[in-house]
Amino acid sequence: MAVTYAFGNKFGQHTSRMSQEVLTSLGSGALKMQALRSLELTQKNGRLLYHLDSWYMLLPTLPLLERLTLRGFRKVDINFPTLPRLKEAHFYECSSSDSEHTTKTLLEKLPSLRTLVNFDTFGKVSRDAFEPVKETLETLAWADTAHEYPVALIPNISCLRKLRHLKTGFLRNRYENSRSGVVFWNCNILAGMESLETVEMVVSQGDQRFLRVGRGVELRMLMRKILETFGGMKVGGGVKGLRVVDMRCFNDWTDDVLPWKMMRDEFLDVAMKRFEKLGIVLLLPEIATRA
Repeated sequence: MAVTYAFGNKFGQHTSRMSQEVLTSLGSGALKMQALRSLELTQKNGRLLYHLDSWYMLLPTLPLLERLTLRGFRKVDINFPTLPRLKEAHFYECSSSDSEHTTKTLLEKLPSLRTLVNFDTFGKVSRDAFEPVKETLETLAWADTAHEYPVALIPNISCLRKLRHLKTGFLRNRYENSRSGVVFWNCNILAGMESLETVEMVVSQGDQRFLRVGRGVELRMLMRKILETFGGMKVGGGVKGLRVVDMRCFNDWTDDVLPWKMMRDEFLDVAMKRFEKLGIVLLLPEIATRA
């Protein structure tokens, strides 16, 4: 059983009374609380400050809850409960306390976590942020906050011994300034992660603005750098388990076939053949395969 609930509307009205009604229904068993496996809460109006305290008190009483999704809330880490059975935690465009220890403290409350999704929620992150889930986390999606803090604050994912799937953005500012360091995670660390099977590039809203139509040079340089990075790691004996590199996130960049044809001629065709020989499936935008 899954429940999706949204707060606020286009007029910005507060919905605490409606929220309390839902909580009462859950608490009374009217919505078969014992069977609830997935819960998604969305704050539709970002100008509102809606406190999740009542929901956070309820969550530990849901015995089968495996997946929690929060969208658009502020300070999601405040009073976050311990959820020993939760397997998936998804955070989209929320905010958290301004401390590099926030993420680690929250993950300590999720000892069974297998999937963590962070889109523009956790910014400052300590190097040891993922230590609490190093034996359980299999899928990590982390995007949109990478460009805001120095490389020294990029968390170390080498401790994630079971990580199989990585969805990652790229260091936009660093890329613009130095034409290097496109991938968010340190390449030397990635190369040594033998459990890693798939890497999917993701484009946040900020990245979409960066890759807007008319800036084809940036996209070509970005795609070339990403392909060189993963191809080079594989040739060098790293990422031994890597079998898929997914770059389909760039599909909506432009409907113009010409830039993609130029990239096919310049490096994409060569990259596809190289990756095939390395045993890696390279997934490109549909428009690139048609060009």
